Order: sequence, then C-alpha cells, then structure tokens
Amino acid sequence: MNWDDEADYLVVGSGAAGATAGLDLARAGADVLILEEGGWHRQADFRPDLYSALSRLWRDFGGQVAAGRSAFPVAQGCCVGGSTVVNGAAMNRMPEEVWHEWTNADPGLSDALPWHALEDAAASIETELQVGANLADSMPSLPMTRALERLGYPHRAMARSAPGCQHANRCLTGCPSGGKWSMERSLIPSALELGARLTPDRRVERILFEGDRAVGVLATRRDGARRGRRPTPCRLRARRGVVLAAGVVHSPLVLRRSGLRNPHLGRHFQCHVGTALMADFGEPVAAIQGPSLGYEVFPEPDLKCNSLPPTPPEIALGNVPAVGRELVGLLRRFDHLAVWNNSQRSRAEGRIAGPWLGLPQIRMTPTPHDFERIRAAVFHVTRLLFEAGARTVYPGLHGVPRRLDEAAAADVIRSAPLDPRAYALNVSHLFGTCRMASDPGRGAVRPDFRSHEREGLFVVDASVFPSAIGTNPQLAVMSLARHAAARIPTCS
Repeated sequence: MNWDDEADYLVVGSGAAGATAGLDLARAGADVLILEEGGWHRQADFRPDLYSALSRLWRDFGGQVAAGRSAFPVAQGCCVGGSTVVNGAAMNRMPEEVWHEWTNADPGLSDALPWHALEDAAASIETELQVGANLADSMPSLPMTRALERLGYPHRAMARSAPGCQHANRCLTGCPSGGKWSMERSLIPSALELGARLTPDRRVERILFEGDRAVGVLATRRDGARRGRRPTPCRLRARRGVVLAAGVVHSPLVLRRSGLRNPHLGRHFQCHVGTALMADFGEPVAAIQGPSLGYEVFPEPDLKCNSLPPTPPEIALGNVPAVGRELVGLLRRFDHLAVWNNSQRSRAEGRIAGPWLGLPQIRMTPTPHDFERIRAAVFHVTRLLFEAGARTVYPGLHGVPRRLDEAAAADVIRSAPLDPRAYALNVSHLFGTCRMASDPGRGAVRPDFRSHEREGLFVVDASVFPSAIGTNPQLAVMSLARHAAARIPTCS
C-alpha cells in the first residue's frame, strides 16, 4: 500500500481530547500527526458576526439537530481546537460521585481509571491553562450575589481557562483577544513546538487495518471540496496506532465506516439538556451580575443553572416570543438583557446512526423526569432574576405567559406542561456512543481506551464516558485523555 504520509500515531481530532493526547504523546517522544476535519482559524481570523462563526467554526453551520418527541440543536465546533474555540471555557473536575457510579457499575474501571490519577491529570491541566474563577474577587459586591444569598441558593464563581479574558463578549464566535486558552491557542501550539504536526481540512473517512491491527486512515481533503472540487483522498500510515478523538457524534460513525460492529457503537448517547431564559433589567447587566459566564447556581440537589457565555443577539433573542417594536426595543437594550441557562444531567439515552442526506442521525427524547428538573430550574432562575431586579422575565416555555412582569407570577411555571414540544431545548455537553466497559457485551472500548475489536486503535474523547457527568465536561475530557496518553505507548 502506498502512503501519502506517516507517523507513529495519527490523532483524529484536535479538540479538548485530541489536543491533549497529541501533546502528551509528543512529550513522550512519539512522532505525532494530528488530523482535523475543519480549518485552522487563528485569533486574527475571528469575526464578530455570527454568520462568519457559523460558517467557519461550527459544524454544519450550527444546524446539527437531534430528533425525537421534539427536535433540538446539538452544537459542536468543527475547526482546529474543536468546540473549545466556541465555548465559554468553563472548567470543572470530574465529580467524584460520578466516578463512584462508574466503578460501582463496572469494578474493572477502578483499576484502569484510579481516582488519584484523574485528579493529578486535572491538576496539571489547570496549571497549564491557568484555570481560575474570573469573577471571584468582584462577586461579593454584585447585586446578583446578594440576591442569591437572600434566596439561599448555593453558588460559586465559575472556573475558566481564560486567564486573559477581556470580556469582549465573543466566546461563541472565537476569542478576539486571545484571553481564552482554547486548544488552538494553548495545547496545539505546545504540541507543534515538540515536533507534532497538524493537518487541518482532513476528514477521516475510515480506519485502515492489516488483519486485526489499525495501520492508518483514509482521509479526504475538505478545503478543495468547499470550493466545488471533489475531495482528494489520501492514505496516512500509523506506525504504532490510531488515536480517535472525533467526538461523541462522529467517533462511532468513523468506527462503523471502518467495519467495526460492536453493538454498543452509537448507542448510549447522553447529554445535558436545558433551556435558556432572558430577563430585561433597568440598567446594564454588567453592573448587576458582572461579566457573563460568571456564576454557577445549585438551587436544588442535582440542579444546575448558570449565566451564559456572551451570546450574540441572533441566538439570545431566538427564544424570545417578541416581534415588531418589542423585538426592536430589546435589540436596542441588549446590554440590559441577562440570559441564563439551566443544564441538567439527562437520564435519557439516545443513539447515533449513519448519515442521511450527508448528516448524522441523532435520536433522543429526554425523560419526563428530565422535564421536571428543567421546569424546576426555570422557576428558580426566574425567582433569582426578579430578586436581582429584573423588570421582565421571558421564561421561554409554551403553556405559560410569554412574559412575566412580577416575581409572584413565577409560580405559574410550576404548572407548565411536561410535553417535550413545550420546551426550546438546548444541548450543551455530549457523552457516550463508544462506551468504555470491561466486557465487550457492555461497551465498545476497553478500560485502557483500546477498541474491544481491533488492536492499535484507541478512543480518548467523551464518547468513552459511561454516562453524563452533570457538569461542564472539558476538564474531565482532558483529564481522561491525559490519562489515556500516558498508557497508550505501553499498549501499542
């Protein structure tokens, strides 16, 4: 077989998992080639308008959706750095209670994923990315904090990998200041300095095998295809192994296209689901709650709410039932509007199937319990926003008034319908689809991150998580990828 290029390890994907694994394998002295389906866009390339971000940085122009009882968006980045380029850089460690859930259900995971090793990996990443709570120093003096204290809601300042944040309010369109340390600005350059190579605009179609061992990938060049030319194929050799970090949606599809048949591939899709709501204040929101993405609030056990990352008006107002003069007025007062989100650990499991019209098929319907939690979260956030001084709250639920003008009106939310069609859902974090398990009858990937079916093939992204974890997963994903990269050379 003729090869167009080769390396010890081919790392498929350059997001949180791929960048971490690529860097650590390069640190171990391996020749690493990182392949990324999207383009390489740097700080100077980031534009403030949403169209440019959707066309350059987001997968399928932000139009990827899950279908079930209702449809909802499944947003992912598709560029060097992956979703870290277009998220708010929130960094939370893996909850220990979730680790206990995993290891109690599958004791074989406790030796493969020792808690102290994951904690050590998380601590090292926090140091490298200078993770800290940007709002911590100013939080006590803010009206939002005082409102939280009056209501008795536990809360904390959100930890982020944004040590140089300038509060430009452009997290979702690419950080213009470089203050957010997404992967294309942090770990990817570090890997390149150590000799790793990066090839953007390469879509991995399938993994190539000799017998039962992965020896390379078949990829296509995507930049030419976007200009109307046919994708150019290339064959890339992996001397020691293929490390798959294509994400929860696409890792199982790559494996299935490559001939793997474990029944759990594409199954057990899990996520965090929630809704966003908006409040109109009488003064600029920064004076009330400080910069966006500053608070995490826990009004009930297992219930999480937070201020959203800076959101373009086109997205923020999309869930507000306002038209005409009212909508124009909200646009003019956009700095007076607060957007909050609730993100709940769904109990539902869905699945990822092969493409239809070129797009993955994602199917999932949250459970009635999920909607009970979402409804409760909307109620608590509505109370909080009024307590902090909001004049009007738009709860964004069908079956309740489209706008509420006083705190007492929040009680109506408690009787909102639980029909999925009444909620404009959003999905913030994805898990599963290549679940890790000791037994191939329960999962697709071994506890040491190797495929149950083939040798020399590793999966290191959030698709291996046995379940959703209930908090922002970037740090947990990177921690598992770091732990995996330390073991891969001994298994390849």
